[in-house]
Amino acid sequence: MNALPAESYSTAYRAMGVGAAQGLGKASGMISPYPMLIIYYYQHYLPFLICASMSAITLILVFTYPINATQQ
Repeated sequence: MNALPAESYSTAYRAMGVGAAQGLGKASGMISPYPMLIIYYYQHYLPFLICASMSAITLILVFTYPINATQQ
């Protein structure tokens, strides 16, 4: 997933945007298991449904992303 924006934007935007996205991704990766564990105690299927729906949304966004965004 990180290769797509890294090839589509200039160096200045890549440095800021990809770095910020990776930092936020790692931070949310550390925090997200705790709310999911709380949700799991109430509804056992709901954390899996949330993760599957987020994966589906990401899949749709990846396939609708314009490949040559800056090379027009």
